[in-house]
Amino acid sequence: MPSDSYVFRESQRIRVWWIWLIIIVVEGISLFMVFTYALPAMGKENIPLPGFLLPAIIVIPFLIVPFLLYFMGLETRVSSDGIYYRLLPFGFSMKRIDMKDIAKYEIVEFDPMLEMRGFGVHYTKYGKSYTMGGNQGIMIETVKGKKIMLGSQKVHEFYDAIKSVKL
Repeated sequence: MPSDSYVFRESQRIRVWWIWLIIIVVEGISLFMVFTYALPAMGKENIPLPGFLLPAIIVIPFLIVPFLLYFMGLETRVSSDGIYYRLLPFGFSMKRIDMKDIAKYEIVEFDPMLEMRGFGVHYTKYGKSYTMGGNQGIMIETVKGKKIMLGSQKVHEFYDAIKSVKL
């Protein structure tokens, strides 16, 4: 579908400063402990690995988590034929909910930590839920009974876009 035919589009990212502060502090302390205590202790052991490989095995996971979180995002689009969404960097192609398959949709408010257990994809009472922040979203129920909740920072615009296409 051409990008100029979208009625609504939204891209969300995790950009909450305190989450990044927690990640930096925890990873900093962990890396300090690894390089100060774990690696010197392993150097005294007879480990059959090349010297550069052991630190790489330990450090690479510490780099992957912030990298994934930085690029993690939720993209949602509404067009005349459906609602498109994907969770980056995991969703390579947009998933689509056909407009004709939508039985009902509504704005929902939720507690992001208690009900959604944080950001990302979770199975909740709203069905499969995709959130990146905030406490509102659109819960969509298909004619087959499948429920999907898409979190949004522009929930009223999102709702109005669906409503304008669904008429």
